[in-house]
Amino acid sequence: MAAFKTYTFMLLGLLLAVYLNYPAPSNMSNNLIVWKTKAAKAIIFNKNKIFYKDEPGTKLNAPVLVCLHGFPTSSYDWLKVWPGLLQKFRRVMAPDFLGFGLSDKPTDHNYTITEQADLVEHLLHYQRVKEVHILAHDYGDTVAQELLARYEDRLKDGVPKLIIKSVCFLNGGLFPDTNFPQPIQQALLVPYVGDVLARLTNIYTFKRSFGSVFGPDTQPTDEDFDDFWTLIRNSDGNLIIPKLLQYIPERTAQKYRWTGVLQKTKVPVHVIYGPADPVNPPGFVSFYRDIIPDASISVLEGHIGHYPQWEDSANCMAAYFNFLRTLPFSGSPQSQPTPKITTSTRTTGQKPPPKVVLEKMKVRQEEAERAKSSAADKHKETQQKKDEHRPVPKVAVSPTTMKEKIKSAKEMEKRRADATSKVTTKDLPKEEILEKKSKHEQVKTQKTSKEVPSLKEIKSSIKNKKPVIKEAQKPMAQQEEKTSEPKQKDKLAKVKQVKTEQERKKPLTKTSSEQPPSGEKVNVKKPHSSKTHPEEKSEETKPRKLDADNLKNVNKPDSKDGVSLGDKN
Repeated sequence: MAAFKTYTFMLLGLLLAVYLNYPAPSNMSNNLIVWKTKAAKAIIFNKNKIFYKDEPGTKLNAPVLVCLHGFPTSSYDWLKVWPGLLQKFRRVMAPDFLGFGLSDKPTDHNYTITEQADLVEHLLHYQRVKEVHILAHDYGDTVAQELLARYEDRLKDGVPKLIIKSVCFLNGGLFPDTNFPQPIQQALLVPYVGDVLARLTNIYTFKRSFGSVFGPDTQPTDEDFDDFWTLIRNSDGNLIIPKLLQYIPERTAQKYRWTGVLQKTKVPVHVIYGPADPVNPPGFVSFYRDIIPDASISVLEGHIGHYPQWEDSANCMAAYFNFLRTLPFSGSPQSQPTPKITTSTRTTGQKPPPKVVLEKMKVRQEEAERAKSSAADKHKETQQKKDEHRPVPKVAVSPTTMKEKIKSAKEMEKRRADATSKVTTKDLPKEEILEKKSKHEQVKTQKTSKEVPSLKEIKSSIKNKKPVIKEAQKPMAQQEEKTSEPKQKDKLAKVKQVKTEQERKKPLTKTSSEQPPSGEKVNVKKPHSSKTHPEEKSEETKPRKLDADNLKNVNKPDSKDGVSLGDKN
């Protein structure tokens, strides 16, 4: 029994390995080989190699077109419409997104729509493309919505570096409310289950699931299926399909951003729709016209499915070129004519007449140009306001300049002082000039010096009853004496009158020998002056005794002037 179990497990493992790897991708078709080699280039993005087609067109004055493919295929989706696009544009580019087609497919990577939009911007910036038209399908529709949202955000701040001239959407999940993923896609989104299913997929399961999104009469050939599967299996791309499908929940998370930009944008937008699409059923048309103001849409025949550029390339390009005729190509020397838009034979839902659509497209183009000009004007106004409110830079004063200013101020003060103090000495002799200079210096030193008298001088002044005046203060005392002399003479005269009256009224009690001689005068001394009065130069006599009343009157000082009568020893 044990041996039987081992053999059965080995057989199951061998069958599983054969099932997973058989049949292996067949050889590439000629179309795929040409697509891979002709006008094929590569660029490095986030350390990954990105494959893209970049081929010049026939019209030199026409703009640049970038084509964005869908899930799970690659830029090979544009094979049938590529020659027609080269006739209408100056240059046509089509990259393989990261994880798709011939680009690198890292296994430990988080694939997002925002990263794919970064890839497209990086490619256009690398190729120095400043104006571009966008043609997108399925997965590329969502990438184009993100690019359009970024363009509108940058218009608010100013003129963006990359200008989107127009966007045309093919069948895709523009609105999550009208998008219904296939059952196999929903199963691959389940954690762990999706990894197992990705390993179990092969060419037969791929044909069944991928063929269901095409119309019943427009199925790809076996060679086409092989080419699609070969590009998916390149670099084990089938193992990362569950990670690539994370764009479905990302659509619901960014619903308001990506749906809202279609309602607000002034960029011309058009939709080419195949009604036989199980992912986006015909209810999409009425929903699009209700949500988007002035909706522009071309509905193809009823049997065209999810890949209109592959199933009905002729009518798809005719609808796209009719949309382009309503737009003025940037760089064209002459204005572009505005012919009528031709629609396909079979349509679903009500559609406005072609003339009305043309008029609406013209109005939208004019509004877009006005918005660009107003955005540029606003940008200039904001820059002017910023320049006005910028603070004026303060000029830093160096220490050397400050020192020079201080020196010059001091010199000016010295010159002013010298001008006031100096006397004109042009006509004077040298001796007089020297004398005046010496006197001037003495006055300066006397004003500045304030000496304090010593103890000996104070004691001697008390004995002699004379105020101490230093030599530096003598000039000031002399000035005070000159001003006070007339006042003191008047006071002395008044004192003499009072004394004579008192002597007449009250006779002296003391002897005549004690009275002062008749010719002697009363000495009056000045307390605050160094010079003595001429009357005080007489020799001092010995102290004499007076009566009590006379002594009181004589020795009584004047409170105002500090003058006393009588001798004071």
